[in-house]
Amino acid sequence: TLFIKSVDNPATYYSTIECALGQHMVYNPHATYPHIGAHDVSNIIFENLAFKYGGAYAFKFQRVHHIRVQNCDMEWMGGAEVDGQARTRYGNGIEFFGLAFYCQANGNKMNQIYDSGISYQAINSPAAAIGISFMNNSLLKCGLAGYELWLRSDKGQLTNISFCNNTLMDIGKGWGGEANQRKTNAYWGFAFLLDSTYCPTQSLSILGNIVINREKYAVFVNEKEHILPRKEFEIIALLASKPHKVFTREEIFQSIWGNSVVGDRTIDVHIRRIREKLNIDNITTIKGIGYKFEI
Repeated sequence: TLFIKSVDNPATYYSTIECALGQHMVYNPHATYPHIGAHDVSNIIFENLAFKYGGAYAFKFQRVHHIRVQNCDMEWMGGAEVDGQARTRYGNGIEFFGLAFYCQANGNKMNQIYDSGISYQAINSPAAAIGISFMNNSLLKCGLAGYELWLRSDKGQLTNISFCNNTLMDIGKGWGGEANQRKTNAYWGFAFLLDSTYCPTQSLSILGNIVINREKYAVFVNEKEHILPRKEFEIIALLASKPHKVFTREEIFQSIWGNSVVGDRTIDVHIRRIREKLNIDNITTIKGIGYKFEI
């Protein structure tokens, strides 16, 4: 049962009311760890699921092996005071915590995430992440970081961890990145946030990722910065904002040029220049229709 108290007639006082579930979306709690979403589960594939308006995490796993999360959509996650932790807000898209072996998160789309899009983290032993792969994900408007990795124990272990071929845009933006939503003097807005103090680490790969920075009209590919002309940047930002959506030529014209008169081949020329400058194959031509951005 949900009760909402209003200072006035809610039909006239509010223009919209949004509610979020104050727990993780995927839940298999443990008596000792009630704040963990899915504890001690293994050999499971989570595929083609969609989550929206969750007050905590979409997926939070602890002590798991052989978990795969793929082709799932997550929007507007986190930000609630969960599990009795007053004044503590958090919420990631996908997180592995503590012990995690041979797990994957591939081909997922995350948008408006309060903290980080994807994370592995641990504080105390036992803690180990072995064979963890995060690939081909789209991470948009994650408040704290796109990818967060930390293990603060000299008894922990990080082995064969990969974060590759992901697309990140507007990190630190969205509702989770606004200053009034976070603690005083909090930091946020990292594409990659890594802290493995004292932890033995072997084979950590961060390769092939695309980071789109609106403030600088820059696109980083494999950490190399490319400053694009305004129209080229706006095209790739538009396409990347909705991965796999086919944008018609008319939609692109209207969004980028408005009512200005341009040549019939203008979009094609801009797309060709983007591909040449960035050396990426994420932009696919849909013959006779338009273009889409693949992750």
